[in-house]
Parts: sequence; structure tokens; C-alpha cells
Amino acid sequence: MASAGRPKSFDQTAALEAAMGVFWAKGYEGASIAELVAAMGIGRQSLYDTFGDKRALYLRALRHYGERAIAPTLETLAGPGEPIDRIRAVFDRWATQQACPDCKGCFMAGALAQLDRQDADAAELVDEMQARLTGAFREAIAQAQSSGQITDSADAGDIAAMLVAVGHGLALAGRAPSNASFVPAGVRATLGLLGIAVPAG
Repeated sequence: MASAGRPKSFDQTAALEAAMGVFWAKGYEGASIAELVAAMGIGRQSLYDTFGDKRALYLRALRHYGERAIAPTLETLAGPGEPIDRIRAVFDRWATQQACPDCKGCFMAGALAQLDRQDADAAELVDEMQARLTGAFREAIAQAQSSGQITDSADAGDIAAMLVAVGHGLALAGRAPSNASFVPAGVRATLGLLGIAVPAG
């Protein structure tokens, strides 16, 4: 009688977080299997048995990051309070995250910058996350337009797409040495176009 397979002896979530850190710092092409298994604290065979090959691991890490990263934004945009305050709160948090001295930027934004659109699986995953963000912004913007807080001269969906694109741009800018001034200025200018005031800080 064949013996049952041995249970995994490592924390899969912790290993996935470690892999995400390597991909985040090195990019997909730059991350080697040796670096990944060293960071994850597992052997090559455990990586292949649990996560599949390098590409499958990257997609798992990207989805894990995306779910974790967008959850606070979706919650804020759908939460209580005035819609313009919810939108402002999202950008305030993004500015705070990206303006720190040791900021690594956004893993999803980095993936967007490197993404080969012929990679259908990665493109679909990124598109899904963007669609969820855009939909949440669209709903908040439509509410603000209905209450007269934001002009209705532009389509709510178009504005939402712009805000998501700006968010990705700010996340990439967060890697630059000048981010301490650039990111908050970008937030103020973007929200100012919608008539949402953000104090200079």
C-alpha cells in the first residue's frame, strides 16, 4: 500500500510573500529560481510541487498582491461619508505610501510597466484588478456628480479610468528619489482638476 504524501512543512502564504518580494525588487525576468527558493526558504522541488513553474509562481504572487493592495481602496470608496472625501482619502493613502524614503513603488504598477500584452494570463489578471478599481471609482464619482460635488461635464467612467491611470503613475514615481515632492503635488493637481481641494503639505 502506497504511503500518503508528506504534508507541506512550510507556510505557503509566507513563501508566496517572500517570492513576491523578489519579483517586486527584480522583476519577472530578473528573478532567478535560485533567488526565489532562497527567499522562500524551500527547495526547488517544493516550489514546483506547490506553485508550479516560475511563471505560475509569478502569477500567484501578482494576484496575491493585487487582492491585498486593492482591498483597502475598494473598502474606502464604498464606505460611508461624502464621495469626494472617500476619493480624497484614497489618494491621501496612496501619497503617504509612495512618498516614504524606502518606498518600493507598486508591484502591480511595476508589472504593468513590464507586461508583455501577449502574455494573456498576466494581462487578464492585471485587467481584472484595474476593472475592479475603475468600477469602484466610477461609482464614487457618479455619486459625487449626482450631488453636485464634481462636475458632470465628463463621463464618470472616463474620470475613473484617469484616476486609476494616475494612481499607477504615482506608484511608479514612488521609486524615484524626488518622490517626496512629486507624489503629493501630483495628487493635489489630479484632485484639483475635479474640484477636490487637497491642502499643500
